[in-house]
Amino acid sequence: SGQKHCCCQWMIAGQVWLNAELKRARKKSNAIVTFPGNYSNTFWEKVTIANYFLKVACPTLVTTSHNFFEAMQHLKSELCSHVDLKMDGLQTSINSLQSSLTTLDDHMTLIEQRFSGNEDMISDLEKRVKELEKQNNYLTDKVEDLENRSRSSNLQFLNVPERAEGRDMLGFIQQLIPQLLGKMNFSSPPVIERAHRTGTTHREGIRKGDLSFQGSRVYIYPDFSAGVLEKRRQFDPVKKKLRELDIKYSLQYPALLRVIYDGTSTLYRTPTEVETFLSKVGDATMIFICIFHSFLSLFLFSYISCVCKVSSL
Repeated sequence: SGQKHCCCQWMIAGQVWLNAELKRARKKSNAIVTFPGNYSNTFWEKVTIANYFLKVACPTLVTTSHNFFEAMQHLKSELCSHVDLKMDGLQTSINSLQSSLTTLDDHMTLIEQRFSGNEDMISDLEKRVKELEKQNNYLTDKVEDLENRSRSSNLQFLNVPERAEGRDMLGFIQQLIPQLLGKMNFSSPPVIERAHRTGTTHREGIRKGDLSFQGSRVYIYPDFSAGVLEKRRQFDPVKKKLRELDIKYSLQYPALLRVIYDGTSTLYRTPTEVETFLSKVGDATMIFICIFHSFLSLFLFSYISCVCKVSSL
């Protein structure tokens, strides 16, 4: 504050002295001092006085201000250089990122095109697979039918004692069939093309009385393909229920179950159809049983009442 006060005093004294010097110079040279632009002499005089007395009165302050200005200019230059350098790196990164995004967009477009193509291909393959499945089922059924037709003349004999055939299997079977089914049914021995032992057994057999050979009960089975046997085995649970209800049935070729109930014969192709039939029969049977029990209870009650009256008489 003391330095500023001193500067103000020097500026006032310097202004008085400068005014006197300017007047003396004007009188000697009769010249008028002019300044460029629209600025007045008073303005430039004040500026000149300020600069002069700052240099005289406060040389340290002027030097410090000048150094500060140069430092600020240098800092500005370095800051601009640093920012430019960083901006160049940032711009390079942005350009690289933009290029990567463009490449990624191209890849996504290519993937979408391939995905769309794959969808069309999958749809076409699904149609072809369905068609092939249909053809396969048709061919499987046809092959199975041909196989069963070729087996239609075949018979399987279960529970025949081992080694009973000796070394002549054909001759043994030709004698076994008339012995089991009755010699009066054969005018001549049956013609057998081939005969051999097998480990396969079936449940559905041909039973005609008691077929026995050397003390063993013998069963005769038709020879079916594995596919037909599997279809026929699916009826085993419902056949058990039919036997429990004392309902007559027969399993027909290839895998059809004929049920005879209440004088009506019905042919069922799947076990589900038989289950539906059994549920209806079960409901009707339960109603019948309830009605029967009611009548039986009423009859017993009436009978007991009559007996009691007779006893009282």
